[in-house]
Amino acid sequence: MSLKKILHLCEKHGFVKPLWHGSEVTRLNFGPVGEFLVNNVRQEWHYSSVVNRDENFYPVQSRLNRSDGLTNDFDGIHETYDHIKSLCNGTLPFGIAQTIADDNLMLKNRLQAEQPHQVFKPDHQTFLRSLLFVSPNDGRQAFYTWQQKRKMWWRKFSSHPGRFSLSDIKESGMNDKINDSSDLMVNILAEFDWGSTTIETIRLLPLNLGDLSDKQIEILKAKDGRKQVLPFLVECILSLEIASLVFLCDAFLENSRRQLLRLHRRLSPIKAGFVISLTDSTVADRLLDVARHLSRSLRQNGLTTLLLSDIAKKSHDSQLARNDEMGIPFTIVLTDSTLNDGIIWMYSRETTLKEQVHISKVPEYMTLLVKNY
Repeated sequence: MSLKKILHLCEKHGFVKPLWHGSEVTRLNFGPVGEFLVNNVRQEWHYSSVVNRDENFYPVQSRLNRSDGLTNDFDGIHETYDHIKSLCNGTLPFGIAQTIADDNLMLKNRLQAEQPHQVFKPDHQTFLRSLLFVSPNDGRQAFYTWQQKRKMWWRKFSSHPGRFSLSDIKESGMNDKINDSSDLMVNILAEFDWGSTTIETIRLLPLNLGDLSDKQIEILKAKDGRKQVLPFLVECILSLEIASLVFLCDAFLENSRRQLLRLHRRLSPIKAGFVISLTDSTVADRLLDVARHLSRSLRQNGLTTLLLSDIAKKSHDSQLARNDEMGIPFTIVLTDSTLNDGIIWMYSRETTLKEQVHISKVPEYMTLLVKNY
């Protein structure tokens, strides 16, 4: 696997806009198709970190200055924490899913310290940070549980699940056998031919009284049964931009016949493409009208589509190859007979097989296919 080949393919189809200096990339931004991918990764993280949780979790947007590091792990969430604690009757556990939209040097350095390639050090990053506040007695168990859940989240969307692994756990601070008050940290790693990339950091943090004011301590105290305690914090943090690049690199596949992106259908920027396979060129305009109708129906169902003006002019195989390169999981193939019987062929990028579906069933069937993980 060559990173250069991946970037060229992704640049060709609007995923990324790298700035090349000779054969090296000095800067990288996302293109219009890549922005779809970034948004899909954000949505899946939100579902995992806010919606699909046992604990009460609430989202918050934070803006931190580029030059101002977080002086402690309570910075930027004071008011939000107090409000959420009140919503949860002051009882642990509960959590905050924090989106930090501005560059922050401390967070950037935490994830970029050991990146093997400049591509994985973008200038602008959006940090997705999950903060789970738990009882001191439950801190370690929550830390071990969430490192496994987060690893499985990455593997769920990967075409090569074995690529993702956990680093050794790093421990620091005083080891209190009663409350397990050590700081613990573990990284989730993605292994590529060019080296290992840190994609997420998970930490267990007993809150340090020395870093907190008296006012902060009072705000932080929450109920654990009948007692008022200072909670332990389980923090998961990743860069949205790095995550999106990792999924692109993970999805790249090349063999003797073709290159393609095996993006998970939940992450794919475009869910369906169109191909017209003709033997009678006089019906091309009528089939284009059918394709436009289907595309509109799919978009009304919330599914992104790619409908290009040349689908009746280019060869069937070249159009499928283009869609495969763009990571489009399904391609709708219209033929001359579609006008008579209403049947289209649905091509799957994963299996390279086609199945017959009636036009009236396509939106419902496609929605079901994309909805499932």
